[in-house]
Order: sequence, then structure tokens, then C-alpha cells
Amino acid sequence: MVIHAGRLWDGRGPDVQTNVDIVVVNNRIDRIVPGGTAKVAAARTLDASTQTVMPGLWESHTHQYIEGKFYGDRLAALDGVRRDRAQLGG
Repeated sequence: MVIHAGRLWDGRGPDVQTNVDIVVVNNRIDRIVPGGTAKVAAARTLDASTQTVMPGLWESHTHQYIEGKFYGDRLAALDGVRRDRAQLGG
């Protein structure tokens, strides 16, 4: 796959590269070359020429797997309140 990025911020410093091709092989960045110069046979191309690409970043603030006294107990308490309200017709 080749991602044509209008702007690329790689997180290694404050500088942003412009007009680059990001070559992805086996779900990993293989190389970054000047825009329009990536030569990859039968590669799928993603046009992000109007976008800023920030590879390798992920959303790191979730509560997806949180459990325990403070979070889990609150959910259980809320569930009990919902059940009680439903039984009372409210």
C-alpha cells in the first residue's frame, strides 16, 4: 500500500514533512519517499494529499477494561437504580 500524505508528522520532533509517499508492507511502514516517487507494483493507493498523517498513534485514554472498587461498583449501583426505577414505574 502507498499512502500519499499532504503532510506527515512522525512524532520524532516538531517538523512536518510535506508531499510524501508512505510505503506500507505487511502492515508496517517500509519507507517514506518524496510524493509521487513510490514505485510499488500493484499497490493500493490511499490519497491523503489534503490530510495530515500521524502514523503509529492510537487513542490511549480509554476505560474499556476498567474494573474495581471505584468504577465497577458505580456501574453496579447504577444498574440497581435503573432496576428499582423500572419496578416503580419511573
